[in-house]
Amino acid sequence: MRCLTAWPLCRVVRLCALQAAMAPAIDVAATQTGVSGLFAGHSSCPPLPGVQLTPRGDTKRCGDFNGAVRDLIVSRRIPLVYLLAYWPKYVHDAELPNEGVYFDPSVPPPLDDRSASVVETLDRLMKELTQQGTKIVLVMDVPEMGHYMPEAVAKAMIAGRSTDVAAPWDYVEKRQALSRAILARLAAKYGAAIVDPLPTICSHGHCDAVRNGLPIYKDADHITATMARNLSLCISLRYRRLVSRRRCPPPEHLVAIQIWADWMCTVGRR
Repeated sequence: MRCLTAWPLCRVVRLCALQAAMAPAIDVAATQTGVSGLFAGHSSCPPLPGVQLTPRGDTKRCGDFNGAVRDLIVSRRIPLVYLLAYWPKYVHDAELPNEGVYFDPSVPPPLDDRSASVVETLDRLMKELTQQGTKIVLVMDVPEMGHYMPEAVAKAMIAGRSTDVAAPWDYVEKRQALSRAILARLAAKYGAAIVDPLPTICSHGHCDAVRNGLPIYKDADHITATMARNLSLCISLRYRRLVSRRRCPPPEHLVAIQIWADWMCTVGRR
């Protein structure tokens, strides 16, 4: 397991705008170190107060929700915030073409740079949180697969074909390049951490669709709960190291607030 992080995680409070499929990763890590949490959610809203969404999105609804979350973080002086989202979708203002049954990786992915509002609002939010002493962790997106993985893998197995049905690496690399560059630049500007799940799925110019005979995605964009739990190592090792070094208060005194705002939250919590 290779996980990329850049800032030690403690006193964890989580503002997470990402497909809820990532919830188990942070949940397992928090549970292992005794961190409790409050869950709130809203669908299809990146964690960017004031971001201008296209007609496909609801700018006012997302703005009101994200503004309320930001005010909560500021008023309670939340010490650590996670920011997660379907970043490629928002910086390119498009999902993959013909995603699902008719996905064709020979059709180039949308790569137009439409990130101006995303960059402006994310920069403003990170500046505000940093000035009040809140640490930020930016979580990069998992690669989009294009195909609905369980269906694509099942069809391949029935037909006796290879289950190597993930999108090609060059396709993934091009699609993720802009969002990764933006997050890396803002992380450096504000001293934020980066957690990058991509190396756990793609390596040596190849992305996995299957692990131990099972799909690791439950559709074209969302990893399975099992895969997400595997990613918890990225976070839990940091938790344990910091608590053991007494750089954080004991876990029972930590409060974690988890906001899942980018996709409808369907993952249950214990």
